[in-house]
Amino acid sequence: MKNILTIDTGTTNTRVKIFLDDKIIAKADKKIGVRNNTNLKKNQKFKKEIDNLITKVLSKANIKKKQLDLTLGIGMLSSDIGLYEVPHVFFPAGKVEIAKGIKKKKIFDIPINFIPGVRTAIENVTLNNCEEVDMMRGEEAEVFGIVKYLKLQGPLLIILPGSHTKFIFLNDKNKISKSITTLAGELIAELTNNSILSSSLESTFAKNIEKDFLLKGAELSNKIGSNRSSFITRILEQFGSNTVNQRANYLLGTILSNDLLAVKSYQESNMHHKLPVVIGGNNLIKDAFGLLIKEDDYFKTDPIIIEDNIIKNMSSIGAIEIAKNLNL
Repeated sequence: MKNILTIDTGTTNTRVKIFLDDKIIAKADKKIGVRNNTNLKKNQKFKKEIDNLITKVLSKANIKKKQLDLTLGIGMLSSDIGLYEVPHVFFPAGKVEIAKGIKKKKIFDIPINFIPGVRTAIENVTLNNCEEVDMMRGEEAEVFGIVKYLKLQGPLLIILPGSHTKFIFLNDKNKISKSITTLAGELIAELTNNSILSSSLESTFAKNIEKDFLLKGAELSNKIGSNRSSFITRILEQFGSNTVNQRANYLLGTILSNDLLAVKSYQESNMHHKLPVVIGGNNLIKDAFGLLIKEDDYFKTDPIIIEDNIIKNMSSIGAIEIAKNLNL
């Protein structure tokens, strides 16, 4: 029986869990991430908040730090603005390759094993090759959690919407072969809250799917571009008869269709349309992606959509799966 502590930090959130083997026995989370960790003063606060979360879950589980058999740092914790920077591992990368890149550092009186991110194996990035390059930190763990939970075998495409959308490709050896990242989540948030569209949307996101508006946003974005089609959100509000939720769906379709365009236009895109597609992430956005893919003739299979109560534990489960390859 092993007590395993996982610390998963992203841009805006941190989740801490304690597993007894494969079962979660305590958890805590807080809205604090590397966005809050940009200078020395903030770094001390960031560390304190994480230490407090660790103390909280240890108390819930009724165990002490010295009773932990394994501690894993996931996501942006291993970045230059995290707790301890660890170099990326190059594509293609499976659990074994990622495990070999794990680095250990004692912090909070705990030896933490930091899971590395994964990136394209191009050292000198220029204007001629920049479109070929991508990277991730945290999603690699989430991917291998999903693969374990759903018993998946590549090749396949996993879509993880969030602040950034990640399109992650697994090859036939279940190694991450490449990825594509977009700013979709941040764009939607910025247009909704800090643009001329804010009043048209009442600074609120879509609450449920309105199929016709979602698909029309996607259609016009593909036809006339996202800049013009996004502005039409305001035209719908000024001169049309529709609801805030319908307009929010229209904008969502406009932005997400551009994400799918990135997949279609990527190198070797003639192969992507045949791949099985698995979608995790935010409930409404993953449902929107699922609908857009079903209605798009480019994709030949219906996507598998992962439920919210499952996806929230995938990063920790995947990190544990990765760590097993070093017998930590």
